[in-house]
Amino acid sequence: MTTSEAQKRRKKEKRIQKEIEQEPELLGLGTMTLKAREKRQINGRLDLQLKGYDDSKTRYEVELQLGKLDNDHLLRCVRYWNYERRKCPQFKHYAVIVAEEIPEYMLEEIVLFKVPIIAIKISIDQSSGKIAAAKRLDLPIYEWAIVENQKCEEIEDITPFDMAYLETKLSEESLRVLNEIYRLAREVNPETEMNITKNYVGFTDCNLYSYMFVRNKNDSLILELVLDESPDIKNKIQEAGLIFKNPGNPYTKHKSKHGHYDIQINIEDINKKEKEIKELIEMAYEEISK
Repeated sequence: MTTSEAQKRRKKEKRIQKEIEQEPELLGLGTMTLKAREKRQINGRLDLQLKGYDDSKTRYEVELQLGKLDNDHLLRCVRYWNYERRKCPQFKHYAVIVAEEIPEYMLEEIVLFKVPIIAIKISIDQSSGKIAAAKRLDLPIYEWAIVENQKCEEIEDITPFDMAYLETKLSEESLRVLNEIYRLAREVNPETEMNITKNYVGFTDCNLYSYMFVRNKNDSLILELVLDESPDIKNKIQEAGLIFKNPGNPYTKHKSKHGHYDIQINIEDINKKEKEIKELIEMAYEEISK
């Protein structure tokens, strides 16, 4: 699979995941509610955790893969399930693997695990990009005993991170600044989308690569431009009259290829330095697109 194909599949997976979040019954497992999305674990990040609507004792750890199911996704699903059932043993846990294609040899591997795994094969409508059908495959279900009278601290993570959420977290001026940054980003790349999370807003290209972020720090916005460290870029930001979040250390390095410059930004900056800000946004977009 080429990089471009993998990026398109990733974007498609996110859309299908969102569809399941909004309507878990699409999986054909009865009435369920969303317990958590993108749940962080020591093993990675669980796509979805669902719970029985009327049965608070049941949890479903869901891993989604479009295309053909592979060993990596299957093992990940089992690890996520194992982590959750060890953390909260008073609940009945099921690992749920969802894929477009589940070969016979993968079903044989699933049986060898001898854990409660539910395998669901989905088909996607090509015109709408939505789930057209979901079929639970015939597999033996190995029930594991639950541990009664044991408590665990569960964290529900079902807050919808959207503009309505931001309106409760940002001031009116900060919202104006954010919308103006989004406008400039769309002028640079019309396919730019805002990825709103609990702690930041990412601006992604059509391949879901984030080329800048906005964070709210002490009632002021920080614009993080994903760029390589360069004296020329640093000078350009200073010449534009923009203020670094940390003047003594304006660049944040990461283990990955790119770091970012952190700039304090307000509505006055947008009004007076729009051209310079747009040029910097364009540089960040071009850098991540290489």
